[in-house]
Amino acid sequence: MDKVEEFEELRPLLFSIAYRILGSVSEAEDVVQEAWLCFDGSPTVPTSAKAFLSTTVTRIAIDVLRSARVRREEYVGPWFPEPLLNDPYQDPERSAELSDAVSMAALLLLERLSPLERSVFVLREVFAFGFADIAAAVGRSESACRQLLVRAWRHMAAGLPPVRGGPAGAAGVGHPVLRRAARGRRRRAA
Repeated sequence: MDKVEEFEELRPLLFSIAYRILGSVSEAEDVVQEAWLCFDGSPTVPTSAKAFLSTTVTRIAIDVLRSARVRREEYVGPWFPEPLLNDPYQDPERSAELSDAVSMAALLLLERLSPLERSVFVLREVFAFGFADIAAAVGRSESACRQLLVRAWRHMAAGLPPVRGGPAGAAGVGHPVLRRAARGRRRRAA
């Protein structure tokens, strides 16, 4: 398989990572395209194209979030992430997965996080990457990534209304995105 075929096979995954981190279709497409340029221009063939490209997309997305261009934009009024209305890849399975996992509420919750927290959260909770892979992608240690994930959960939970009804009522109340993510954490832990 040549580089183009390998990249095209991974493009939906790369787009999903970038979109979930950035919340913008156009920026996610730009990040994926920039990752292609890095991959195509690389003088060596990576051992794992998936690992190389996932890391590249994550780092570029973090840079976009941190960039002066994003910080200098001033908008009066609430910011809303760009919803993904049509899946550009027309894959029904992927469309269903995206509509389920990436809702407007999820993107608004992710806005509470720093670029690193958001990246660690997305890679771990949405894509179930291991901490070793996440550490390589964001350029931090595994323990630092674990701490970033804990902080991400705290920041996201901090903005939610308190659960009423005590522990018995807690199971049925709360933000649906966090409930879905918590179910995924319990499944992976088992």
